[in-house]
Amino acid sequence: MVEILLNGQPTSIEAGTTIAALLASKNLNPQLVVVEVNREIIDRNRFAEVALNPGDQVEIVKFLGGG
Repeated sequence: MVEILLNGQPTSIEAGTTIAALLASKNLNPQLVVVEVNREIIDRNRFAEVALNPGDQVEIVKFLGGG
């Protein structure tokens, strides 16, 4: 297990966890979020290949629809 900061909260994840796997574990649709790792926005096309490292600061922003 490694520790990251997820939306400002310490969170333990398995070593080698990708952004795609993290989103799946949180039941989040990758098409409806923006993910930033260490202040860099990650392209959705790279979610399955970008592995998170110990100490990474991850921010997940959800899009909400309304009217």
